[in-house]
Amino acid sequence: GYSFIAGGHLFQSNLAGWVLKISTSNGDVSWSKYYDFNNGPSEFTSIFPAPGNKLCLIGYDDINPRDMSLLYLLDTSGACLSTRYFRFNTTSGQSYGGALAPNGDIIFAKQFYRTPASTSTLTLSRVHPANGIIYSRDFTQIYLLPRIYQTSIGADNSIFVIGNKSHTDGRFLPFLGRFSPGGTLGCAPVTNP
Repeated sequence: GYSFIAGGHLFQSNLAGWVLKISTSNGDVSWSKYYDFNNGPSEFTSIFPAPGNKLCLIGYDDINPRDMSLLYLLDTSGACLSTRYFRFNTTSGQSYGGALAPNGDIIFAKQFYRTPASTSTLTLSRVHPANGIIYSRDFTQIYLLPRIYQTSIGADNSIFVIGNKSHTDGRFLPFLGRFSPGGTLGCAPVTNP
Protein backbone atom coordinates (compact mmCIF):
# COMPACT_ATOMS: atom_id res chain seq x y z
CA GLY A 1 0.00 0.00 0.00
CA TYR A 2 0.82 3.68 -0.03
CA SER A 3 0.65 6.65 2.33
CA PHE A 4 0.41 10.35 1.53
CA ILE A 5 2.06 13.31 3.25
CA ALA A 6 1.06 16.93 2.63
CA GLY A 7 2.50 20.27 3.66
CA GLY A 8 4.37 23.20 2.22
CA HIS A 9 7.79 23.47 0.61
CA LEU A 10 9.85 26.57 -0.06
CA PHE A 11 10.38 26.30 -3.80
CA GLN A 12 12.07 29.01 -5.87
CA SER A 13 11.37 31.66 -3.19
CA ASN A 14 7.68 30.72 -2.95
CA LEU A 15 5.90 28.41 -0.57
CA ALA A 16 4.24 25.69 -2.64
CA GLY A 17 1.64 23.16 -1.52
CA TRP A 18 3.39 19.79 -1.55
CA VAL A 19 2.21 16.16 -1.61
CA LEU A 20 4.38 13.06 -1.31
CA LYS A 21 3.25 9.47 -2.04
CA ILE A 22 5.36 6.78 -0.35
CA SER A 23 5.28 3.01 -0.15
CA THR A 24 4.17 1.79 3.28
CA SER A 25 6.24 -1.39 2.91
CA ASN A 26 9.68 0.16 2.30
CA GLY A 27 9.32 3.96 2.41
CA ASP A 28 10.26 4.44 -1.25
CA VAL A 29 8.93 7.62 -2.84
CA SER A 30 6.40 6.96 -5.61
CA TRP A 31 6.00 10.64 -6.48
CA SER A 32 6.34 14.14 -5.09
CA LYS A 33 4.40 17.09 -6.54
CA TYR A 34 4.01 20.81 -5.95
CA TYR A 35 0.80 22.81 -6.29
CA ASP A 36 0.36 26.57 -6.36
CA PHE A 37 -2.74 28.70 -6.15
CA ASN A 38 -3.23 31.05 -9.12
CA ASN A 39 0.56 31.11 -9.55
CA GLY A 40 0.93 32.22 -5.92
CA PRO A 41 2.13 30.50 -2.75
CA SER A 42 0.04 27.96 -0.85
CA GLU A 43 0.39 25.37 1.89
CA PHE A 44 -1.57 22.23 2.78
CA THR A 45 -2.40 21.44 6.39
CA SER A 46 -4.51 18.29 6.05
CA ILE A 47 -4.87 15.35 3.67
CA PHE A 48 -7.41 12.52 3.86
CA PRO A 49 -9.20 10.03 1.59
CA ALA A 50 -12.31 11.16 -0.27
CA PRO A 51 -14.93 9.01 -2.06
CA GLY A 52 -14.04 7.58 -5.47
CA ASN A 53 -10.39 6.80 -4.66
CA LYS A 54 -9.57 10.52 -4.36
CA LEU A 55 -7.54 12.61 -1.95
CA CYS A 56 -8.82 15.76 -0.29
CA LEU A 57 -6.35 18.50 0.67
CA ILE A 58 -7.16 21.45 2.93
CA GLY A 59 -4.85 24.44 3.05
CA TYR A 60 -4.50 28.17 2.68
CA ASP A 61 -2.88 30.76 0.48
CA ASP A 62 0.36 32.17 1.83
CA ILE A 63 -0.23 35.78 0.87
CA ASN A 64 -0.84 38.22 3.71
CA PRO A 65 -3.54 38.35 4.82
CA ARG A 66 -4.03 34.57 4.93
CA ASP A 67 -7.78 34.83 4.59
CA MET A 68 -8.36 32.26 1.86
CA SER A 69 -8.94 28.57 2.51
CA LEU A 70 -8.12 26.12 -0.26
CA LEU A 71 -9.69 22.74 -1.00
CA TYR A 72 -8.10 20.48 -3.61
CA LEU A 73 -9.28 17.08 -4.85
CA LEU A 74 -6.59 14.86 -6.40
CA ASP A 75 -6.53 11.37 -7.82
CA THR A 76 -3.98 8.97 -6.33
CA SER A 77 -1.52 9.75 -9.14
CA GLY A 78 -1.47 13.40 -7.99
CA ALA A 79 -3.52 14.85 -10.84
CA CYS A 80 -5.62 17.79 -9.66
CA LEU A 81 -9.31 17.06 -10.30
CA SER A 82 -10.78 20.22 -8.81
CA THR A 83 -9.95 23.23 -6.66
CA ARG A 84 -12.11 25.51 -4.58
CA TYR A 85 -11.26 28.52 -2.50
CA PHE A 86 -13.17 30.29 0.23
CA ARG A 87 -12.50 33.85 1.37
CA PHE A 88 -13.34 34.83 4.93
CA ASN A 89 -13.83 38.24 6.53
CA THR A 90 -10.72 38.02 8.71
CA THR A 91 -7.32 39.63 8.90
CA SER A 92 -5.34 36.40 8.86
CA GLY A 93 -5.69 32.73 9.59
CA GLN A 94 -4.99 29.22 8.47
CA SER A 95 -7.12 26.18 7.81
CA TYR A 96 -6.26 23.12 9.80
CA GLY A 97 -7.73 19.71 10.28
CA GLY A 98 -10.15 18.48 7.65
CA ALA A 99 -12.52 15.54 7.99
CA LEU A 100 -14.90 13.68 5.70
CA ALA A 101 -18.52 13.34 6.87
CA PRO A 102 -20.35 10.06 6.13
CA ASN A 103 -22.38 11.76 3.36
CA GLY A 104 -19.20 13.00 1.61
CA ASP A 105 -19.24 16.58 2.89
CA ILE A 106 -15.88 18.03 3.86
CA ILE A 107 -15.59 19.72 7.24
CA PHE A 108 -12.68 21.91 8.28
CA ALA A 109 -11.81 24.28 11.07
CA LYS A 110 -9.99 27.57 10.64
CA GLN A 111 -8.13 29.57 13.24
CA PHE A 112 -8.18 33.28 12.50
CA TYR A 113 -7.54 36.73 13.87
CA ARG A 114 -10.34 39.25 13.70
CA THR A 115 -9.82 43.00 13.93
CA PRO A 116 -9.91 45.32 15.75
CA ALA A 117 -9.38 43.13 18.84
CA SER A 118 -6.93 40.80 17.02
CA THR A 119 -7.87 37.82 19.14
CA SER A 120 -7.65 34.39 17.58
CA THR A 121 -10.86 32.39 17.39
CA LEU A 122 -12.45 29.60 15.34
CA THR A 123 -14.50 29.21 12.18
CA LEU A 124 -16.09 25.83 11.40
CA SER A 125 -17.06 25.19 7.77
CA ARG A 126 -18.93 22.39 6.01
CA VAL A 127 -18.51 22.14 2.24
CA HIS A 128 -20.04 19.91 -0.42
CA PRO A 129 -17.27 19.08 -2.95
CA ALA A 130 -19.46 19.95 -5.94
CA ASN A 131 -21.96 22.48 -4.57
CA GLY A 132 -19.81 24.62 -2.27
CA ILE A 133 -20.36 25.94 1.25
CA ILE A 134 -23.20 24.46 3.30
CA TYR A 135 -22.32 26.56 6.33
CA SER A 136 -19.45 28.54 7.77
CA ARG A 137 -19.80 29.69 11.36
CA ASP A 138 -17.62 31.93 13.52
CA PHE A 139 -17.30 31.10 17.21
CA THR A 140 -15.98 34.29 18.76
CA GLN A 141 -16.69 32.91 22.23
CA ILE A 142 -13.84 30.43 21.58
CA TYR A 143 -10.94 32.83 21.77
CA LEU A 144 -7.17 32.69 22.34
CA LEU A 145 -6.94 29.64 20.11
CA PRO A 146 -3.52 29.79 18.41
CA ARG A 147 -3.49 26.30 16.87
CA ILE A 148 -6.00 23.81 15.50
CA TYR A 149 -4.53 20.40 14.75
CA GLN A 150 -7.35 18.09 13.79
CA THR A 151 -11.03 17.87 12.95
CA SER A 152 -12.81 14.52 13.26
CA ILE A 153 -16.30 13.02 13.07
CA GLY A 154 -17.77 11.01 15.95
CA ALA A 155 -19.98 7.91 15.73
CA ASP A 156 -23.07 10.12 16.15
CA ASN A 157 -21.79 12.52 13.42
CA SER A 158 -20.73 15.11 16.00
CA ILE A 159 -17.77 17.21 14.90
CA PHE A 160 -14.69 17.44 17.12
CA VAL A 161 -11.99 20.09 16.82
CA ILE A 162 -8.68 19.57 18.63
CA GLY A 163 -6.07 22.24 19.26
CA ASN A 164 -4.34 24.46 21.81
CA LYS A 165 -5.79 27.30 23.84
CA SER A 166 -3.63 30.08 25.28
CA HIS A 167 -3.67 30.59 29.03
CA THR A 168 -3.40 34.13 30.36
CA ASP A 169 0.02 33.26 31.88
CA GLY A 170 1.43 32.19 28.50
CA ARG A 171 0.97 28.42 28.81
CA PHE A 172 -0.82 26.40 26.15
CA LEU A 173 -3.66 24.12 27.26
CA PRO A 174 -5.30 21.31 25.26
CA PHE A 175 -8.53 22.28 23.55
CA LEU A 176 -11.36 19.96 22.46
CA GLY A 177 -14.52 21.43 20.96
CA ARG A 178 -17.65 19.43 20.16
CA PHE A 179 -20.16 20.63 17.59
CA SER A 180 -23.40 19.21 16.20
CA PRO A 181 -23.46 17.97 12.57
CA GLY A 182 -25.22 21.26 11.78
CA GLY A 183 -22.29 23.23 13.20
CA THR A 184 -23.72 24.44 16.52
CA LEU A 185 -21.54 24.48 19.62
CA GLY A 186 -22.24 21.41 21.77
CA CYS A 187 -21.32 22.97 25.11
CA ALA A 188 -20.33 26.28 26.62
CA PRO A 189 -16.61 26.97 26.42
CA VAL A 190 -14.64 26.79 29.66
CA THR A 191 -12.78 29.97 30.49
CA ASN A 192 -9.12 29.92 31.48
CA PRO A 193 -8.69 28.65 35.06
